[in-house]
Amino acid sequence: MAAACVTYVDHMWQDQRNGTARIIRMIAQTAAPEQIMADLVRVIGGDLSSRWVVDVDGLRSVNSEMIATLISLVRQVDAAGGRLVLVRVTPTMLSVLTASRLERVLPAHADLTAALDAVTA
Repeated sequence: MAAACVTYVDHMWQDQRNGTARIIRMIAQTAAPEQIMADLVRVIGGDLSSRWVVDVDGLRSVNSEMIATLISLVRQVDAAGGRLVLVRVTPTMLSVLTASRLERVLPAHADLTAALDAVTA
């Protein structure tokens, strides 16, 4: 595996390039959920054709607007030829995705290895 290059995008997100995938992690949840999602859209929107692994472990709460934003991002990335998967989804978020049958739209993985395998396949 190639050495990772880490860039701090802003005070909330860390962007790590790992081979052919980009791993984005929340490093601090100090803003409102709307701002967190807006920053994520800004980061990913700048490179829609990449392969993204979005680590959502730092999201302590999830609302319908956040889910809608993630769905929109997945669709935009797919349309641009990229790929986006979620990793370290909380049990609450996973139950929401499963109950609403969105796990097919928002691919979620328990660990980084599985997410990297899925995004680079």
